Amino acid sequence: MTIFVILFLSVMIIGVAANFSDISVAFFRKRSGMSRVITQTMTIGFGFFVALMFYNFALRGYLSAILRGATLAVLVMGGVGLLEFSTWYHIPGTSQLYEALSLIIHDETSDYYPIRLRTTAFEVSWAAVILTFLFPFSIASLEMKKRTRLVLFFAVYAIMALAQSRTAFLVIGLQSAIYLFFLLKSRLDKVVYGLTLISCLAFAGMVTPGVGPVLTEKVSNIIEYGSMSGSVETDRVYENVSNVTRLAAIRAGLEMFKEHPWLGVGLGQYGFNYPQHLRAEDFRSWEVREYVLAGDDSYGWSPT
Repeated sequence: MTIFVILFLSVMIIGVAANFSDISVAFFRKRSGMSRVITQTMTIGFGFFVALMFYNFALRGYLSAILRGATLAVLVMGGVGLLEFSTWYHIPGTSQLYEALSLIIHDETSDYYPIRLRTTAFEVSWAAVILTFLFPFSIASLEMKKRTRLVLFFAVYAIMALAQSRTAFLVIGLQSAIYLFFLLKSRLDKVVYGLTLISCLAFAGMVTPGVGPVLTEKVSNIIEYGSMSGSVETDRVYENVSNVTRLAAIRAGLEMFKEHPWLGVGLGQYGFNYPQHLRAEDFRSWEVREYVLAGDDSYGWSPT
């Protein structure tokens, strides 16, 4: 850990030094380039400090106490997320309760009040992501029967599908692949049988009249729009804003990499360079417009 921190900080300092001429004159959303360097350094330092504290607490037998606190936090987040999920389907009672809580959770009456109290009330997709990150550790640490473990797996997968969180899909898909690797690495025959069965089922589905095109369309819609229904919602046509925003951010980051392949643009400087790498079509997203055009400085910086 010590070696990693030293190397990480060394690269960070060299990157800032190499871009100091640009950082010293950068100014956007009432923030200077050096102020961003300082605050991001504080954030990284805090991250290392938390990791160090957690390691020492766990080493001294406090892990169960930490897990109790984490469990309570996840239950609160999941509870509010469940209420929000109920509003998607207009469930009587729970929808009204969530709307009442939302007056506090999503209060925006002051620039100093957070837009969303994510520490206590995650939206559904955020709760799904937190669940997927915690899931493999809880499964590995709990003693349970194989049947109970399978039920938990299917329950979590069902929750992921209902939450429609693409990040959660990606995370839990990678986790499941790693988990299955260690579970089946000594039984290659089962792996071959399983892949053969999956391939046969997939082929049968693709050649079945009326089934293959539907499956292809739904999978394509999930990838492109984040929903099996595609780009049509009720009576109006819409485009998934999140996809446009993410593509713009990825493209901007890649172009910054091409311009500064070795040391980057400097710690905390992505937001200053982001606007100049946008294309006209990126402004279809209201999020992109907020990041670069809006006068409301409380909205925040473009996510790196």
